[in-house]
This record gives sequence, C-alpha cells and structure tokens, in this order.
Amino acid sequence: MLINCVAYQNGIKLANLGVEEISDYLERPDCFVWVALKDTTPAELEKMQAEFGLFHF
Repeated sequence: MLINCVAYQNGIKLANLGVEEISDYLERPDCFVWVALKDTTPAELEKMQAEFGLFHF
C-alpha cells in the first residue's frame, strides 16, 4: 500500500504524487521522489519498479 509519495526539487516540496507521476518527476534535474510503502503486494512492487526504471534479473 502506498502511504505517501512526494517530489522535492532543490530541497523544496513540489507536489504530492500518484504512482503514475513518479517517472515524470524523476526526469527533472535535481528532483528527488520520496515513496513510503507498507505491506506491498507483488503487483504494487512491479508498478514501482516500472516507474523508477528498476529491473529485476
């Protein structure tokens, strides 16, 4: 379950995000995305992997 997801740029909070917005904010220079998860399902973790561009081999 997604608890919280926030984007920051240069230490300033930009926005609360939905999962689908993460990759958009990661493309910005000097942008940091904070994600708090709890008791995630495999499907939720796969979605996070896709948004962050992480691949499991």
